[in-house]
Parts: sequence; structure tokens; C-alpha cells
Amino acid sequence: MSTHCAIFYKDQEGKCNGIFCYFDGMPDSTGDILYHHYQNEALVQQLIDLGGIIFIEEHIREIVTLRSALNNKIMDKKKQTEGYQALTEMERKKLFHYDLAKAWHHCRTKWSFSNEDKMLEAYYHYDETEFLCGSQYIYLYDATKKGKNKWTIFYHGKTTLCHRNLTPSLIQKLSD
Repeated sequence: MSTHCAIFYKDQEGKCNGIFCYFDGMPDSTGDILYHHYQNEALVQQLIDLGGIIFIEEHIREIVTLRSALNNKIMDKKKQTEGYQALTEMERKKLFHYDLAKAWHHCRTKWSFSNEDKMLEAYYHYDETEFLCGSQYIYLYDATKKGKNKWTIFYHGKTTLCHRNLTPSLIQKLSD
């Protein structure tokens, strides 16, 4: 089963733009990579500009390279049946999740909200078949926030919507 998440960037005017991440959205994977590798505003903007992703990688070029390679493999696979047999096991898994994510035609993979409250309202009242694709976590990079760490994680608690600064200790706590 996949853990879906959404990754948002809040600009200086408060507008929130985000993308869907289909697989591995848990704090100990996506949260950890965002915290350790996406503390630069320009990198976060590049990530959002990519649109929906299957899962996050430590470097944007890895996501772009993987997407390109998988597109080529898909074309090869369609052209010749032995194409799939030539893939490594990891490439097969990635290809499976890539095809599965593409098959989610009912799911928008990029969103834009006028402000953070609108984003959170949509998350709090999400409909798994339509909005935010059943994302279990939202990661928000807030360009208006002071300090080094600009990431916040939102998740559904037992009775309320929770939000915390994304830190290594919180990542560990939410992963236990």
C-alpha cells in the first residue's frame, strides 16, 4: 500500500502551490529527504515545477533522469515485449509505480491555493477520490518563515489536524 503525500511551496505573497507524491510519503522517507536535501527555496520551486511525482529523490536531477529513463523504457516496452524483461527488479518496481500513478487519471497532481488556510481546508475535508488524492501528509515549505528550517508537516491526529515544524526528532517520533 502506498502512502500518498502532497508537497507545497508557500511564496512571499502567501500563495501555496503543490504537487502530489504517490509513493513513500511517510516522514521517515519523504519528510527526511525534504528536511535534509530541500532547504533551498530555488530547489523547492524546481521540485514543484516538475508536477506530480512517484516518489522523491535526494536530487532533482535524479527525478528528471528517472522520469526520462522510465518514459524511454515504457516506449521500448511497448515496441518490443522483451523490453520489460531487460529491466532490473528496481526498474520494474519504479515502472510499476510510474504506470500506476499515471493510471490515477481522476487525481490532480498539481494544486494552487490563494493562501495556506484554503490549502488546509481542502486537506482537512479531503475526498480520497478527488482532492489531494487521499494524501496522508502535507509538507509545506514556507518562504515567509524566518530561520533555517522552513518545512512544516501537517497530518491528521486522532481528533484534529496536527502541524509541527519538520525536524529530525519529529521525523523519528512519527515513524515509530
